[in-house]
Amino acid sequence: MGNQNIYKYEDFILNGEIAENPTFEIQLALTIGCSGRLVPKGYKNILDNFDEAIPLGKYPTCAWSSDAFTNWITQNGINISTNFLLSAAGVALAPATGGASVIATAGIIANTIGQFRNADLLPSLQGGNNTGDINFSTLSNKFALHHMRVKTEYLKVIDDYFTRFGYKTNLVKIPNITGRQYWNYIEIGTSEEIGDGEIPAKDIDIINKSCRKGVTIWHNHENIGNYLLDNTII
Repeated sequence: MGNQNIYKYEDFILNGEIAENPTFEIQLALTIGCSGRLVPKGYKNILDNFDEAIPLGKYPTCAWSSDAFTNWITQNGINISTNFLLSAAGVALAPATGGASVIATAGIIANTIGQFRNADLLPSLQGGNNTGDINFSTLSNKFALHHMRVKTEYLKVIDDYFTRFGYKTNLVKIPNITGRQYWNYIEIGTSEEIGDGEIPAKDIDIINKSCRKGVTIWHNHENIGNYLLDNTII
């Protein structure tokens, strides 16, 4: 049907924690053509997230025909039998001079026979004339889940960038200058200050300006500029 949605792994929550595997539930209504949807479980901390569900397209209905007379008999059989029984009882209980009752009863019977005749003349019922459905014929009328990620070459660019500069945190905190094995990258806000203490104002200004632009602090002078090192967290 062309419906699609992006589900992020980190938004599947189970018992207050990120779920190890995303979970979905297929809900179906067994009707002509069928009706269904795919519901993410625990997505965005909602047990059944119907707002993020994807509907399933109805399946085509095969052509069918039905005997109209048989349908009519099925629907009216009890009423017809009752009418005949009541008519017969009316004739049996009518007095000898009750000619009017007999005539009325005969009229009911004649009317019922007329209904039979009219029902017998009805054409056969036709339904579900399917003109074709491309999704069904190509076996595509179903849910398809695709694991998506960034291209490998782009992942390397991103990883190399984070390796050199670290991650933007957007938090109010003390800058971490010793958390990595070989170097730490520090960048503070344009109005922030990192240097204080008994240091000449000129030198403090130089330190703050450098950190506002971004500065790499190397922990070993022998490795300065070597970004190929495994700069793991310590």
